[in-house]
Amino acid sequence: MVRATWLQAPRHSLLLILMDKEGYFTFYDFLKSEYATENLEFWTRMELLFTGKTRKEVLETGVSVLMGFDNDSINIQDSLRNEVVSVLSHMAQENIHDDKRLSRSAAVSRHNSIDEFTSDIKLYGQ
Repeated sequence: MVRATWLQAPRHSLLLILMDKEGYFTFYDFLKSEYATENLEFWTRMELLFTGKTRKEVLETGVSVLMGFDNDSINIQDSLRNEVVSVLSHMAQENIHDDKRLSRSAAVSRHNSIDEFTSDIKLYGQ
């Protein structure tokens, strides 16, 4: 069986680094040297959305994340930011507790934020 290198599977490799405490802090130090720690802080706060047990907790966490970062402080695509705002807006307006739909929307946002990191890594490595 052939194992993929980090260049062949950057998304998986980045997740392994971020889920490891030492890897996370090493990556944080690297981003600090590049003046880009806000991106990792944003990702970490977005991960808190997945710890919310109720719709209200998820909504409060999401609003807190968005309020904690202004538009210029993090380097993410407008489409991702707009998607997060859209999901939170729908949650705030809905009275129905459809957790499956919330999970799908949150999973899309999570996938897009990881893709954002890995595309930046590919550009940096060139």
